[in-house]
Amino acid sequence: MARLSVPTTGPLSSAVRIHKSNAIVQKIVGRLSRPALLSLALDWLDEDNQVLCAPQLGGSHDPNDFYPPAESLQQLRRLYLELQARKGSKKDVVDRVLEGDWRHGLSLYQLAMADVRYLHEHQSSLNWMAYQLALVTPHRDGDDDNDDSAITLNRQSLDVPRFHPFNPRGL
Repeated sequence: MARLSVPTTGPLSSAVRIHKSNAIVQKIVGRLSRPALLSLALDWLDEDNQVLCAPQLGGSHDPNDFYPPAESLQQLRRLYLELQARKGSKKDVVDRVLEGDWRHGLSLYQLAMADVRYLHEHQSSLNWMAYQLALVTPHRDGDDDNDDSAITLNRQSLDVPRFHPFNPRGL
């Protein structure tokens, strides 16, 4: 079935889910460290966040399912606490989150929480630099004709073209 895309200017609900295969979801979740991702998953499992961050729960219908859904939130919390206590790779946690417990996708609220967690984890990403732009003027060392052409070129580049839309039906 083809996906339907409807443009809108209205605000999106925080409960809108983005599919796990979307590149944005992969990027946001993949750039978090393993401890940050485990802590975030435990935050998502909090009772206050269940409206917007509910995982897939219930019995497994597929015996070949690599990450069978948990029966309850308590069981899932215990699982993530065990993952925190033992060593493992980040890829295992990312796979567990995206392929197992939130296989139906992440909500915009969850993605926003992951973005904020990344900003807290990487303090240098909050630093911004501003530079002043200045025109490059050639040095007048010799009697080169190239210096005059460079000044003319700089003056010409300051002229910003203006484009006006042409509507043939409006004539």
